Amino acid sequence: VQASRQESYTEDFIKKQIEEFNIGKRHLANMMGEDPETFAEEDIDRAIAYLFPSGLFEKRARPMMKHPEHIFPKQRATQWGEDGRPFHFLFYTGKQSYYSLMHDVYGKVMQLEKHRGPLSASAESRDLIGSRWLIKEELEEMLVEKLSDEDYAQFIRLLEKLLTLPCGPAEEEFVQRFRRSVTIQSKKQLIEPVQYDEQGMAFSTSEGNDIPQRDCVRRRHSDTDGAWAAALQNTLALLALLLLH
Repeated sequence: VQASRQESYTEDFIKKQIEEFNIGKRHLANMMGEDPETFAEEDIDRAIAYLFPSGLFEKRARPMMKHPEHIFPKQRATQWGEDGRPFHFLFYTGKQSYYSLMHDVYGKVMQLEKHRGPLSASAESRDLIGSRWLIKEELEEMLVEKLSDEDYAQFIRLLEKLLTLPCGPAEEEFVQRFRRSVTIQSKKQLIEPVQYDEQGMAFSTSEGNDIPQRDCVRRRHSDTDGAWAAALQNTLALLALLLLH
């Protein structure tokens, strides 16, 4: 029985597929009456869905036109020489890219701990708001290797250990390779003070910068707002008095 293995694709084959994809993309853009130079992947998906409507529940069975880099898996270059000897000393671990990366991170941790003075023994806190760690699938794609959940967890723990040390610019840049930016709007949002209109009515505004439109919300403050706040304050004071007795 022939052993199952991942099919290998030559560089010339991938290059030819990319050329055919670009030709097909130009034809598709012309059919839709759009500029081929600015015809993006989202435009391709929209055009395919319009030209080939499908009611199949399984999305992977529907017509698609993806870039060859998304269809054919990434492959590593030749890992051994003509004499059959592997180039990398971690080849026989089966995950040479992963263990090589762990080796590099651990080396940085050891180097920073060695040069850390006695006054900097406490862990440093860094503001990581606005970014996240790579998920396991993203790390696998970067390394072109399959990882277990434990492999991924150990790698993240080691990076977090590195961040507790007094890192320099080089270490900070190294760590950022494994983080992705996320949008945090709460850090940018400003709370406007209460304003008054021509009739003396209190109101406050709040704006949102969500694309593709800008939203503005205006809330009027009625006369009962102050009375309700005063009643709440009196109720809390009464509860505190009852608890003391």
